[in-house]
Amino acid sequence: FCEIMWLRCALVLAILALGTRAQLPLLRIDPAGISCSGISSGADFAVQFQVAHSASVMGVGVFAGEPYHCAVTRFPNDEIQTCDKQPSYARGPGCFPGSAPCEGCPPNTTLIYDHCKVHPEWVDVDQLVNYTQQQSALHAIDDASNLAHTRVYLYRGTLDTVYLPGSVMLTENYYRRFVSSPLQLYFENSIPSLHAVPTVDFGAPCGVKGDPPAIEACNYDGAGVALQHIYSDSLRARGVVDPGNLRMFDQRPFFPPTWPGLADFGYVYIPPQCMLGLQLCRLHVAFHGCGMYAGNPAMNTSFALYAGYNQWAATNNLVVLYPQSGGYPLYNKTGSSQQTGGCWDSYGQQPGADGTAVPYATLAGVQIETVWNMIVALTGL
Repeated sequence: FCEIMWLRCALVLAILALGTRAQLPLLRIDPAGISCSGISSGADFAVQFQVAHSASVMGVGVFAGEPYHCAVTRFPNDEIQTCDKQPSYARGPGCFPGSAPCEGCPPNTTLIYDHCKVHPEWVDVDQLVNYTQQQSALHAIDDASNLAHTRVYLYRGTLDTVYLPGSVMLTENYYRRFVSSPLQLYFENSIPSLHAVPTVDFGAPCGVKGDPPAIEACNYDGAGVALQHIYSDSLRARGVVDPGNLRMFDQRPFFPPTWPGLADFGYVYIPPQCMLGLQLCRLHVAFHGCGMYAGNPAMNTSFALYAGYNQWAATNNLVVLYPQSGGYPLYNKTGSSQQTGGCWDSYGQQPGADGTAVPYATLAGVQIETVWNMIVALTGL
């Protein structure tokens, strides 16, 4: 009885230690057990984040995502356009103030919007691999040799009309150039979902568009399969989630001097044994997709509560961090359709402190830096 009461008191004190400002707590996190995943723009960003921090992030789950640095790269077969010929809501790289220019385009030209998703046949993966190795040599990202040990889960629903057939395969082929064994790659592409995270029983019916957006009940545990693959099938069966273990925290202390376009608050799921420091825990970072930020009334906390990660976290000493984009709609700021839609910056559209473009997919990227600051706070790295 005394031990039970001590645990309860310790948990209360640990929660109170977060304070009214809802700061992230320093936890006992295994530095060898940090991974990430995402859906759509969150998947694009998860790839960027993992490649940039490959020395620390050992695995990635890609629910419909494109290869590293693909969005702004011109390939030999790309069609070149001018910004004024594109619709204002769907313009290519370099068309917005402070955005990353098209790399390889003639002056004052750009690419077809989302060319890596809608024209995968144009993409030269070797060009992206070469860029990765160049950035590694410049120390703009972690040493690319770390990617040899990365475990990668990939998913594309058979009814996905956003990432067309062949697009996610590009990401698989990209990682295939780096990993030591093809067994480190797992690509699920047989589930009849739309552009979504598939769950066992939460969301719209599989293959049917509905609210909350991009989560579909497909009798397939996408998050669970991803986590099992990333952690080498070492996980115990999923358990029951206590929603009270999902906590809101203030993201603003982790912003660099440049506003990163994120919301003020994010979420983190911390099992009690991790909160109390009773176990050495692992950390997974889950990035929502466009329109899936908690500030969207149609979404609220659905991604953080029901995408499927927390059930596995509860029984496997796993902390799940849910950073939140959506700063543009929160403050009613003008921007690109990606920015105002609460997407992650996988297009190089978030400018630096002086209003000019920054190397968005490197360690210097303002959103990559922000999320890394959160990881440092949780882990003490």
